[in-house]
Amino acid sequence: MFVVPVDTDALGPMLSLGVEPKTEFNSTEQKRNKAGVPQWSVTVFLQKEREALVVTVASPEKPAVPQDGHPVVLVGLEAGTYGSIKGTSASASFYFVATGVRGVQRAA
Repeated sequence: MFVVPVDTDALGPMLSLGVEPKTEFNSTEQKRNKAGVPQWSVTVFLQKEREALVVTVASPEKPAVPQDGHPVVLVGLEAGTYGSIKGTSASASFYFVATGVRGVQRAA
C-alpha cells in the first residue's frame, strides 16, 4: 500500500455532487474505519479534468456538504493504492481519502 498527499490546488476548482454513506461490499451496512468512525463517500466534480472523483471521509456525522453544484474544497486529501497478485497477474487500484470537506464562497 502506498499513500501520498494530493495538492488540491493542482486539481483546480471542485463542485459538490453529493454525500452518501460508504457501505460494506454487498451490504447496506455503513463502513467504519479502524477507530469505529462511520465513513462517507463524497463525490466531487473536478472542473479542470471534467470528471467525478469519489473520496472517503470519516466523520461521526454526515459531512455538511453544500448543495449539489456548489464549490467545495477537500481538506487533507490523500491518494493511495491497493492491489492483489494472483499467479502471474497483478492488479492495482487507486483510492482517495480526505479529513474533511468544506464549502467555498462563490466569487461575486
